[in-house]
Amino acid sequence: MSTHRTEVEGDAPGAGRPSAGRSALGSLALALTVISVIGFVVLAIGSIADWKGFSDDPDDTSTFADVVWITFSLGGLLALIVGVIAWIRGRARALADDIRAGKTAVGWVAVAIVLSFIFSALD
Repeated sequence: MSTHRTEVEGDAPGAGRPSAGRSALGSLALALTVISVIGFVVLAIGSIADWKGFSDDPDDTSTFADVVWITFSLGGLLALIVGVIAWIRGRARALADDIRAGKTAVGWVAVAIVLSFIFSALD
């Protein structure tokens, strides 16, 4: 007895498997993730290099440091929200790239939280 399943007329090849392709939502999730990563890298470099506004001193402020912090944090929060939506929609519509984009965004937020705790502990 053979366990090989033959395709029934009308079945699409690869039915049930996610297809390649990314929607605008998946692209937005990746773009927000990249923006947040860039903000985090600039924050880390500014903190290590003691740039003006990147220290814990409340009297040491700069507009650039504030913009970088907002870019990192807002980009990360929006990437998380859009990434979760892209992940869920990707699973519902079987879009592998949307699923991957959602997982990337959620993964980045988790990594960013861990790295933030590590940098805070080292300061």
